[in-house]
Amino acid sequence: MFTGISALCEAHRPAPVSRAAFREAWKVMLFSASIVKCFIGFFLCATSAAVITFIALIRNEFKLIRQAFFQSSVASQENAM
Repeated sequence: MFTGISALCEAHRPAPVSRAAFREAWKVMLFSASIVKCFIGFFLCATSAAVITFIALIRNEFKLIRQAFFQSSVASQENAM
């Protein structure tokens, strides 16, 4: 029945895989990893561009508000004189 630890190791040894199958699996894994890296890079660039655009819009809106405030304060000062 039980012949020792070497018999247990023999029973649980994985099946041999050919080099061609291993290379094919490796190529698929590398291709998938490169696709994922491309998507991550694309989304990082798109997100940073959207944030920069959003900040520029807020800054320009603030400039318009500030210009309107200064123009109204200058006009009120001229009317006071």
